[in-house]
Amino acid sequence: MHAVIRLVLALFLLSEYATATFGAGIDELITNRNPSPDWNRASGSLFQTAKSYAVVVGISEYMGAGKGGYPRIDTVSQDPIKMKDFLLNSAGFDYVYLLTEERATKARIDELTN
Repeated sequence: MHAVIRLVLALFLLSEYATATFGAGIDELITNRNPSPDWNRASGSLFQTAKSYAVVVGISEYMGAGKGGYPRIDTVSQDPIKMKDFLLNSAGFDYVYLLTEERATKARIDELTN
């Protein structure tokens, strides 16, 4: 991965996730089987030999209001999934890392982006 230019397009700290769907969170690399050959043209050919990477992070609760943090975000539950789908299917990214809830730690984000 060090030989490849890593592109971090999205760090979205959003959204509530259904416990039944996400449980303790997701830490998953999704590989696009059909990445867009036009991605380099769309990026101005800055990354002609590179692969496109994104890290999508979704967190619904930041410490909790009772602990001096922010209240839980209860609005949109599918934002990280929608962003992943957009990056893979519409933008043609090669790889998308999806991190949610407890799996979206600073250490893990640093590991993926350094």
